[in-house]
Amino acid sequence: MTTEPLARPAARPPVKPSAILIGSGGVLLALTLLCFTAPWIAWLLGVDGTRVDIFNRLAPPGADHWLGTDELGRDYLIRVLEGGRVSLAVGLIGAVAAALIGTAIGLIGAYAGGRVDALAMRLTDLVIALPILPLLLIVAAIDPARLGLPTGGLADVGRIVVIVALFGWPTVARVARSAALSVRRRTYVLAAEALGARAHHVLWRHVLPNVAGPILVAATLGIGNVVLVESVLSFLGLGVQPPTPSWGNLLSDAQTLLVQAPLLAIVPGLMIFVTVIAFNALGDGLQAHLDRRRAVR
Repeated sequence: MTTEPLARPAARPPVKPSAILIGSGGVLLALTLLCFTAPWIAWLLGVDGTRVDIFNRLAPPGADHWLGTDELGRDYLIRVLEGGRVSLAVGLIGAVAAALIGTAIGLIGAYAGGRVDALAMRLTDLVIALPILPLLLIVAAIDPARLGLPTGGLADVGRIVVIVALFGWPTVARVARSAALSVRRRTYVLAAEALGARAHHVLWRHVLPNVAGPILVAATLGIGNVVLVESVLSFLGLGVQPPTPSWGNLLSDAQTLLVQAPLLAIVPGLMIFVTVIAFNALGDGLQAHLDRRRAVR
């Protein structure tokens, strides 16, 4: 009597990233590379975004200055790229800081349960209920010099990052808590607890890796929001201060020159628009990609 070998299960096809995910990621990668290599681009083009030339003010785009010059004769392409470096740095660092705070609060609340969870969620609800934009304006308007804090471009960036981190974590906290509750009673978590693993070990090794996807999506969406917040604060004169460029203060400086040099307002406004849309598309693409991967399993 012969026995037939068991048929192997068919291999599941890999889930390919969508066109939206690839496209938005490519746009953001190109934008980031351009902004963070601005000094090398300036060297290659033989221009300087900080050199003032009052005899070449508001020059139109040309071979020497691809986007023309600003009201002080500085090369505007390099100013925009350097401003993007500041705005993107604020967005990335601020969103990561907010995501770390939100993840810690959400995971601890979900794992501990009881009063700890209730306290974490009431704190989250309290921050969500605050009028965020007016509160951000009030906090950002505080003069750091009067408090004995450092001032300058780097200090302005750090101040905005702290403000965003303090008020931007609740969304990630809710996502992290919801995802952690879904794996809290899974077999591998209960087995680790039965073997005597400590709470921080269970959270770090067994819970966090299985909820990282939704947290990553929420953090990605948050980057675009932080870039927008920084731009609003800098536009109102409460964020990054000149001469350090950011897309927000470049847009603010250009508002009095709309008739003479509309390009000075169009370019940073377009950069903000493209960046926010691209990060939102990247977040949506990541969510769809993760959903398809779960459906294939």
